[in-house]
Amino acid sequence: MSDLRLVYGKTDAAPKPELRAEITHTRVIKEQDIPQVSFDPGSTVSTYLIISKIGEGGMGMVYKAHDTTLDRTVALKVLSPHLFRNQEFLNRFRIEAQAQARLNGPNIVTLHSMFEVPGSLVLVMEYVEGHTLDQRLHNEGRLSVASTVWVFEQALLGVERAHRMGIVHRDLKPSNIFITNTHEVKLMDFGVAKILDNKENTQSGSMIGTLMYISPEQIKGNDADFRSDIYTIGVTLYQAVTGVLPFEKKTDYEYMNAHLHEQPLPPSSLQPAMPQELEDIILKAIDKEPDNRFQSAHEFRKALLKVGMVHVRAYRRLKAIRKEKDKAALSMPTTYRREDTGPIAERLSESISRFRQGKRMMAMAAAAVGAIGIGMFLWLKPAAHLPTPPVAATTTADEAAATTVGAVAPASVNGAAPATAPATVVASPAPAAAPVAKTAVRPANSATTKPRAAARRQAAKNKSETSPSATDEKYDSLKKAWGG
Repeated sequence: MSDLRLVYGKTDAAPKPELRAEITHTRVIKEQDIPQVSFDPGSTVSTYLIISKIGEGGMGMVYKAHDTTLDRTVALKVLSPHLFRNQEFLNRFRIEAQAQARLNGPNIVTLHSMFEVPGSLVLVMEYVEGHTLDQRLHNEGRLSVASTVWVFEQALLGVERAHRMGIVHRDLKPSNIFITNTHEVKLMDFGVAKILDNKENTQSGSMIGTLMYISPEQIKGNDADFRSDIYTIGVTLYQAVTGVLPFEKKTDYEYMNAHLHEQPLPPSSLQPAMPQELEDIILKAIDKEPDNRFQSAHEFRKALLKVGMVHVRAYRRLKAIRKEKDKAALSMPTTYRREDTGPIAERLSESISRFRQGKRMMAMAAAAVGAIGIGMFLWLKPAAHLPTPPVAATTTADEAAATTVGAVAPASVNGAAPATAPATVVASPAPAAAPVAKTAVRPANSATTKPRAAARRQAAKNKSETSPSATDEKYDSLKKAWGG
């Protein structure tokens, strides 16, 4: 229990002589001798006018205040009075101040100064408005791929700067990543940070961090290096894109065992629209072996940006194509639009297909009517020119028979055509009319068949045009992943 420190007040019994050597770091403070400093709104602490209380954490409270000397708004982080009597937490608070004092960049909350008040320590920090990543995930759910790349690219810039200054954060969880209202991402809370060149750091063998995000080497009690931060922010990245932690457990032991021995579900099984390259980055960052992870925050950020640039460009290109299709659809006359819930490009294609098909049907109908008219004209034309039958048509059957016999008999004797030969001529044109009518009907069938074949080909073409293309499917997939 080397991490525990005992505090003896006025009424506490003195420790045994043989144990005094083991409690050399004990700080004895009499609580009744500590005056209480008010941090209520409207009160003044040093040169700072307290405006309101922002929040409260494990180590203390945070207040919004106004610096009356420099006329600026600041945040005051005040160590809890009961922790002020604990030497370990006093050391952590001072380490946090030293770590943030080394860092000055756009992606890290700036520390202005530190001062002591009776019974506590106060850090004066940059005041920023916004929300933590933890609050955003809780209120809005998981991030789109585009938002994920945007947030973690900036966060890794801050981690990279801290590592260059010899500082390991050791607790890069969502509640320590702050997103400002001006769309900047800043790291905060260096309370458990490790300064590599500081001999007063937390003792080796102690487990520092949050169990849901802690690295395997920290669980084992090994010294944490830069790759521990890679693992921790990798777990946070997993949670941001899937909406859940890689390990959901109930007890501290289960969390520690999972970080040491279990493999998380692939992120794509929880978010199928995720690019494969992003999944590979996440799984590499949370590898159990430090040597298999990204070896620096710079390498991690570079891989993340590569995925972002490739997919953002593809998404923007496909989005531009879809925009042009939508503009073309809006330029169509309202007569051919159909108001429905489908995409504009699909409605445009359907309208054009219906319009073309209607024109084809009208043309086919006109062609069929014309063909039938021509056929009827050719069929009836020969019958109109037939010679008028002789009066014999009104005679009796016996007279007609006698006339026919009288006409035929002389032909067989004299071999000359009789005067009544026209009776024979009348019958000959009638059989010749049949081939004319048959020939006239045939073009009508041909004229009807050709438009039908053309209609079938056009219908097949329209079907292929209206069916989702590979480009549209890729666009929809990217849009779903990147969040519009």
